[in-house]
Amino acid sequence: VGKNPDNGGVNRALYQFQSAKVAGTHVLSATLKTTETWSWNCTPKQVDVHSTNQWLGGMTWNSQPVRSATTWASVTVAHGYNSACPSTANNVGFDVTNMMATYAASGDQLFGVELVAHDEADTTAWKKFNSAATLTVNYNSFPNTPSQPQFATPAASCGSSAGSGPVFNSNANNLEIEVWVTDPDEGGVDADFWVTDAASGANRLPASVAPKGYLQTGLTADGWHAVTIPKVNGRSVLQDGSYAWRAHGSD
Repeated sequence: VGKNPDNGGVNRALYQFQSAKVAGTHVLSATLKTTETWSWNCTPKQVDVHSTNQWLGGMTWNSQPVRSATTWASVTVAHGYNSACPSTANNVGFDVTNMMATYAASGDQLFGVELVAHDEADTTAWKKFNSAATLTVNYNSFPNTPSQPQFATPAASCGSSAGSGPVFNSNANNLEIEVWVTDPDEGGVDADFWVTDAASGANRLPASVAPKGYLQTGLTADGWHAVTIPKVNGRSVLQDGSYAWRAHGSD
């Protein structure tokens, strides 16, 4: 990458990756690694990472892929000139977490990465990189949308609209609600439950029993996740009235 001091030409390095596995996930970290095999001298020079659209081959300088305006990562390095700054495998690493988070959110399946010298007019910034690169992404899949909402106690089906029939309960009985929750990853899944006023949507769980505003099951295996509406002094924390509830998975 950079300006070749022998012929004055500008060089850039392009790599292409599949991103289907991380589409729609929460990216925790991502690192792009490659090997700088040669530098003009041992004075570190900055190299920037940009993303590009995908390409299918037959590329020329005039048909190179479109580069993003965003510089996703930069390193200042020098490897491979002599024994004072030798080249070793995977000696250059870029933190591209934000770039991969963007691709995960967009759902793109294939994209390019371009390495460019920060100053393409500086011949002392000219470098050579290996044609191979690795992209390591640490990610977490979001839980699947909960399904089959129902009342476990008293046993009753659950409607999903304001016109759905009510379920009646008295203070003499516990009120237990549940949903089916799964997660594409291993490690368990939690279900969070909100109970709101049926008309206004305002939260009706007091902070004394739901400090976060909702009830949690805790991380457990995929399957039915249930919570019981708490009682205080033998009475439900919910006053007489009409309520709605909803749930979502977390991990």
